[in-house]
Amino acid sequence: MPFPKGQNPNHPAAGSTIKVEPIRDKKAIARIKKILGDQPRDLCLFTLGINTAYRANELLSLKVGQVKNLKAGDVLDLKQRKTHKYRPVTLNPTAIASIQAWLQVGDLKSEDYLFTGQRGCLTVETMSTRVKTWCHDVGLKGNYGSHTLRKS
Repeated sequence: MPFPKGQNPNHPAAGSTIKVEPIRDKKAIARIKKILGDQPRDLCLFTLGINTAYRANELLSLKVGQVKNLKAGDVLDLKQRKTHKYRPVTLNPTAIASIQAWLQVGDLKSEDYLFTGQRGCLTVETMSTRVKTWCHDVGLKGNYGSHTLRKS
């Protein structure tokens, strides 16, 4: 029986959840970082995702002014959209290095979003697609998405 127009047969039922897996293999993380080496924005997004454990929408809401003067050991304090509480995270040297590398290449102003594409700020859906692609490109099998970075 064909599905009515606009309904995806592969979409989960309303109210159900989709489980995504963390990237458990440190070598796979290193391989992803290697393939993102010439894409500073995506490398920064990936690195911040696995080092801060912020949700995708929180990472994508970061503005350049919030991070441009941070140094290793500084605290990034973001208000979570889900709980409306502030969650401070101490940034490690790897996260700071990826932010600085992206800011050097990207022509961004203090009021700009840190992660933008051709059509403006990246969306959670775009981020999820990218994470799936990166995981597939390094040969990982399983279900991955934007929440994978938070779990890794």
